[in-house]
Amino acid sequence: LARLIQLSRILPTDPNGAQEFAYLEMQYWAVSISCASVLAFFLWHLRQSANNEISKALKYGSLMVVLYLVTFLLFFLLKTDGGLLAMTKNGYLLCHGVAAVILIKHILEKFPSCSSFGEGLLVSSGLVVYFGDILARTLSKMEVSASSGAFIHTPGTQSEIATVIQGVLLGLFLLPLLYKSSLQVWVYCRTLGKQRTQAIEKRAEKGTGSAVFYVSLLVVLLFLVPSWTRLVQGLEVHPFVW
Repeated sequence: LARLIQLSRILPTDPNGAQEFAYLEMQYWAVSISCASVLAFFLWHLRQSANNEISKALKYGSLMVVLYLVTFLLFFLLKTDGGLLAMTKNGYLLCHGVAAVILIKHILEKFPSCSSFGEGLLVSSGLVVYFGDILARTLSKMEVSASSGAFIHTPGTQSEIATVIQGVLLGLFLLPLLYKSSLQVWVYCRTLGKQRTQAIEKRAEKGTGSAVFYVSLLVVLLFLVPSWTRLVQGLEVHPFVW
């Protein structure tokens, strides 16, 4: 928010300031609606308890969520004159809120007593905003539609190292999915073959698991991550070599 205020003061003198301001503004609303969605999710769970203190917190929390939603809708309706563009922006940002709720619910269920609500909120909202930015940059480069640039704002100039870091983080999250899928395919293909002894089977499983992991790692680092970074940044040199 402080950065938005700072940029708004230099907009008349900075030719590239409008694009950066629009990008940061969308990031601000994405973060705020993620937090508000998680708050609404917690308030929904508080309705299960019948307690005077909880009822009071529920009343004030619900009021805050309603006021935020009214402010959010009025801001986009007044700024974009309503219409399809405002609805598209609202839907794009609301997806951040839904994703944040799903992610924090998964964190609290799968890793009980490992984090507080605040820590879970930081992790979930951070991941949602970061990967939302990755998706926005990808869509802006792919030009999926003529109106995509109207509501997906990305910075005009982003450093190469920031793009590489973003791509490596994306690869680290894709690696477990690729590894698990590869193992499932391998197990399925192996069951179609001949039956072997149990001892040979155990040795083969250890070697196969390691081989599949390193092959998956190489595919992510040498193919998936470089392909994405070259798409969004236009790097002339292969990112691994760079």
